[in-house]
Amino acid sequence: RERDDKVATQGIDPEHYEARLATDIGIRAGRCQRIFEDGYCISEVNGVSYGAFIVPGLIMLSLFTESLANASFGIYLPRFTGTIYEVLSAPVSPLEMVLGYVGAAATKSVILGTVILATSTLFVPIQILHPLWMVVFLVLTATTFSLFGFVVGVWAKGFEQLQFIPMLI
Repeated sequence: RERDDKVATQGIDPEHYEARLATDIGIRAGRCQRIFEDGYCISEVNGVSYGAFIVPGLIMLSLFTESLANASFGIYLPRFTGTIYEVLSAPVSPLEMVLGYVGAAATKSVILGTVILATSTLFVPIQILHPLWMVVFLVLTATTFSLFGFVVGVWAKGFEQLQFIPMLI
């Protein structure tokens, strides 16, 4: 009863205090990885730990944004500074120029995704069932969004337009 009075004077409902204490103990024991306001705890999603469940989403989110931003900024900055004329006067075909910009942006994005995956394995046990398909999907996604970013960079007339499409995605 004395504990309930002490908890109530601190502005915490005694019934919710028990749930909060139980989930705090669960987090410290490694059983709970995400707490909601009502004290509900997520430890697994369909048999996969919550940490391992969110890693692919983090990788893909960074892959989308980095591919789009790197390619669009990579082509827009030379246009903005006026150095695009040096690139255009070089004996390089338009296809080679697009492949260079898109390839650089996609490569940087895939490296970033790999770094995120490697870093997450230090904190969360991850099991990749189909590593070949994962690599193919990462490369195709990075290439597709880098191509889209290249088009956005060519289309943009200012920094506001350059950031408009990535903001929507």
